[in-house]
Amino acid sequence: MIKPDRSAPAPLTPILHLLKKFSGGCMKSLLLIVAVILIPGCITAPKTPDEFKQGVKQGRGMTKQVTLDINRKFSDVFSSVRSGCDACFNISNTKVFTQGATGRIEPNSLRSYSYLVGNKNGETVITQDGNLMLVTEISGTKDSSIITIYGMSFAWDTVFSAIESWARGNRIKCPF
Repeated sequence: MIKPDRSAPAPLTPILHLLKKFSGGCMKSLLLIVAVILIPGCITAPKTPDEFKQGVKQGRGMTKQVTLDINRKFSDVFSSVRSGCDACFNISNTKVFTQGATGRIEPNSLRSYSYLVGNKNGETVITQDGNLMLVTEISGTKDSSIITIYGMSFAWDTVFSAIESWARGNRIKCPF
């Protein structure tokens, strides 16, 4: 019978030694770095407007929600928001990225979709390159409407302002 050589270190000994060495503040930093790198890979992008709205309501990073009371009837608000979004967010172009002497060209597209959900409810969805970026819910009565905008907070403030302006009946002016 062959007896194991107990004088040789076990295969995990160097790893355990490193873990002991980094226990305390360094270990916490190391775990935080690993979490920041690994966790985003586990998060999937929302596929439906309802999933997107739920993520914003839960406080998903870099998103916001704005609710407005509009003193206009539902049909006028829905029509104005749909017209503005159709005019401003159905575009295709290319983005050019340069880095030193190299570069790349990528397609860029914005799309707007508006649809009624019953008699007094509607939604407008804006996608960029197929990814949901903004959802606007509009509901109302005969004389007033409530509009809730769910969207990206970073660099989309002008879009929120434009949608509010159109909902209030102002002239269509594209935010970019």
